[in-house]
Amino acid sequence: MTFPFSSGTKSPRPPLSGFARHMIGPGLLVVVALLAACTVRMAPAYDPAIANGLNSANRTMQTFFAGLSGTTTKPADFAKRQGAYADIIGALKAVSLQIEIHQSLTPPPDLKTVNAMLGKIGVPNLATGSGVPGASAVSHVVNTLETMEKTDRKHGLSAMEIAAFDGQATIYMSQAITYETFLKR
Repeated sequence: MTFPFSSGTKSPRPPLSGFARHMIGPGLLVVVALLAACTVRMAPAYDPAIANGLNSANRTMQTFFAGLSGTTTKPADFAKRQGAYADIIGALKAVSLQIEIHQSLTPPPDLKTVNAMLGKIGVPNLATGSGVPGASAVSHVVNTLETMEKTDRKHGLSAMEIAAFDGQATIYMSQAITYETFLKR
């Protein structure tokens, strides 16, 4: 069989029937639509409630540390600070739970990419294999503040200890905020 506008050679296949010719366009469109709907999400979606919770807790924590900066504390006046510890730690535990639940629904993004972003701003890398990255960083902030609270209650804190706790908590908080900001992209 020869086709018009051909070189006169025969095609090994017969021409499509009228029905098949009319179904190729819509059929191809359906296949493309199905494939587009089958995307695999490589990271959890950005959740503004989590980001707002982290930012709010960070603001409260930074205000607390700013109030203690350059001072020392004594166990006798611990009761004045006890409420601030409870507020910050409670807020961070609540956000950590939100992060764990939200991120357990989809796998975390490639930590190499996240750690590259952290390196650009001078923040230490998130540990690989440490669970949910954002929640892990928040857990480290909580542990730092709980240790600080216990030390403050028992012995008080020197200005140097306050600065050390501040630095450590801020590094972990930076990791958590950077990770959540990464998800916004």
